[in-house]
Amino acid sequence: MQRALLTLLIAASYLLFAGGPPWTRLVLWGIAALAAAAAPRALMHLPRRDRILDMALLALLAGTALQAVPLPAAVVQLLSPGSSLVRTASQFSLGTPAVRSTLSLNATATLHALSASALAVVTFWIARASFRTGGTRHFVRLLGAMAGVFTAHAFVLRTAFPGLLMGMVRPDTRSANPMGPRRHRLARGSASPGTQPSGQWQ
Repeated sequence: MQRALLTLLIAASYLLFAGGPPWTRLVLWGIAALAAAAAPRALMHLPRRDRILDMALLALLAGTALQAVPLPAAVVQLLSPGSSLVRTASQFSLGTPAVRSTLSLNATATLHALSASALAVVTFWIARASFRTGGTRHFVRLLGAMAGVFTAHAFVLRTAFPGLLMGMVRPDTRSANPMGPRRHRLARGSASPGTQPSGQWQ
């Protein structure tokens, strides 16, 4: 059951933009919670050989969370001397400096990143617990098959909806290309030696 939910979590992560939009992360966290609840004892069993790795992952999450915690302005200035100038310039703030601020210039975005990072860590723990008794090779083959299907799916959507993500969502920036840079049709010819190819990426 846990492996089936893990497979669903990976597939849903692809279909829901890897948890980028906040609302999609709620769905992914729900699936992760079900996967964790399917075998809680296996998930809570932390192998001795992996303790350093687990502590490093927790330290990463704690460090990310610390950046969104309001701290005294003097502490922020000590840890990040140039942050006040950047904050003033980016936020066009002309008033009295705040008594407390965060190390992050955008605490909300940092919390979103923390949520996505924590989801990745939990997914790793679920996978480790699920494959403790074997079955890794079979699951990797399944992932390979899923990757092939998702690749074909991406090319179909790229052709049918070139300006949309997953054929549904338009990027915030109009110049953004959901599938990466693409050469203009006038620039498909090869360039002669010593010259730059004509055309632009779009």
